[in-house]
Amino acid sequence: MNTRSIFSIAALAIASAAAIVATPANASVEKTSVISGYSSEYFYYNAQPGEAFDIIISGDGDSDLDLYVRGPGDNVVCRSIGVTDDEFCHVYSRFGGRYSVQVKNRGDLPNLYSLVRD
Repeated sequence: MNTRSIFSIAALAIASAAAIVATPANASVEKTSVISGYSSEYFYYNAQPGEAFDIIISGDGDSDLDLYVRGPGDNVVCRSIGVTDDEFCHVYSRFGGRYSVQVKNRGDLPNLYSLVRD
């Protein structure tokens, strides 16, 4: 095996490991979408009493995305407002109910993102 083959195998192994880390085994991709610049998209989830869940978004890097989760009373129960398009929220639903998830594009460029609920 030559040096080039070894590097190709190593790069493939690193990429595969990154994909495994990026999406937890029991997670489900709920949505993959292109969000326009300076706009929001919404997703709704019904949680059971005592349920904990994570919401993860990851974009293509073209703009800043922020994540807001609102509880059944429409109050913000989690927000992730970093300077990138990778955001994470952990929510514990004490009483259960309908939760809204807002993905907000803070930039002027469209962004292809995936939303994962775990």
